[in-house]
Amino acid sequence: SENSIDNSLPTEVCSDFLKIGSTSISVSRELLSLHSDFFSNLFYGQFIERNQEVKEIKDIAEAEFVEFLQSLHRRRFEFDSVKSALDTLGFADRFLIPGLSHRVLPYLKENSLSEDMLEYALISADRVSNNEEIIAWILTQFPSKAKLLEILHDSLPSLSNETIQMCLKVGISNYCHPHQKMDWGELETD
Repeated sequence: SENSIDNSLPTEVCSDFLKIGSTSISVSRELLSLHSDFFSNLFYGQFIERNQEVKEIKDIAEAEFVEFLQSLHRRRFEFDSVKSALDTLGFADRFLIPGLSHRVLPYLKENSLSEDMLEYALISADRVSNNEEIIAWILTQFPSKAKLLEILHDSLPSLSNETIQMCLKVGISNYCHPHQKMDWGELETD
């Protein structure tokens, strides 16, 4: 069955519908298009979706994206966790909303990552463009070289070569004396 979300927008503001998984949500195509080239093309571009009554967004975390859309409509992003800030960063990148990362990064830098969030954060940051600053911040959150190498090992299939290289470079500089060789034997592999 389809869920319907009340996004607390006056009905005169809502001008279109998006379907995310099993959830349909009313949205303002004008407001979304103002902030996002992706939505501008979806609603006003020369694509077949423009004429569909309900436009479907696929391959996305349903609850998190609905929350993101609601925040975008309110034009206020208040993060309740590092995970929600990372999710917002990913959505902003995917849906071409420039400038939103400038709101996310200060929040992240004021908080710390728990050990159980390190891998999620690294993979999430790897998926966004212009990610050097956020990856550098994530790398400051690792408690040890061993933990960095463990997470890097577990995440290898999900990470780009650029992120892997940055992790190794920063890992070497943060956890080794400049004239000391890194001891790769600390990491047990399967």
